[in-house]
Amino acid sequence: MIPVFITASVLHDGLSHDIVVDQELDVSVGDTIELRVPRQEQGASYTLEGLPADAIANAGPEGIVMHWSPTDADVGTHHVRVDVREGDEGYVKTVRFVVNEHGHQLFVPGAVSSVFLPNDGADFGAFVGGGVELVFFFYADEGNVWVPSHGRFYLDFQVLGSTMANVNPMFTGSAGFDLSLERSPGRRFMLPFVGIQTGVAFQQQVGTFGWAMPLAGVYPWASRSLRVSLEGGYLLPTTAAQDVRGVVIRASLDVAAW
Repeated sequence: MIPVFITASVLHDGLSHDIVVDQELDVSVGDTIELRVPRQEQGASYTLEGLPADAIANAGPEGIVMHWSPTDADVGTHHVRVDVREGDEGYVKTVRFVVNEHGHQLFVPGAVSSVFLPNDGADFGAFVGGGVELVFFFYADEGNVWVPSHGRFYLDFQVLGSTMANVNPMFTGSAGFDLSLERSPGRRFMLPFVGIQTGVAFQQQVGTFGWAMPLAGVYPWASRSLRVSLEGGYLLPTTAAQDVRGVVIRASLDVAAW
């Protein structure tokens, strides 16, 4: 009696959902999953290949049942091959588990480094330096149809020194946010994002000026506890200091120890 109808129960946030599995099953870290392969006629053989490392499969009178609760280490895509043989007949199906990540962190410390290349490089040179970053909220919410998979809202404070000896350093304070361009990537690395920063800077030869900067970049790694970002933008002064508009390249690292 082939083919086999594979079913699953997924316990997510206290609610259980029963699903007939076609090819792909979206689940989240912390879910409890029960995958059921029903028994066919007496004498059929069953094989499950590619089980996640912490999944458990048991054979019983009704068929094979796999139990699994994905952890942070399981984020990504897993392929489980179901092979049922009955005499000369066979049935092979691959179930693709996409493990998404959900969670957030508050007040996460970090570090940031920047290179600022003003258009008037002949007078100012390039500004290079870094400082501290405070991410007051960041989240991972993969699989939500309305929300980008990753995002953060942060404050930066930096000191940038000029490559020209006669140019004083620049001090900046800013607030910004960035949001990923994907809804459910099923991975933690190389996630593209866009964002905006706005802030205030002081440099002795220029004075104090406000600025805003659209930016784009990638998270080489993004999880609930660790986020690395590489990004570039174009700084636009909002006051009279138009000589210091230019390209900014940034890298930051945010680590949550809780």
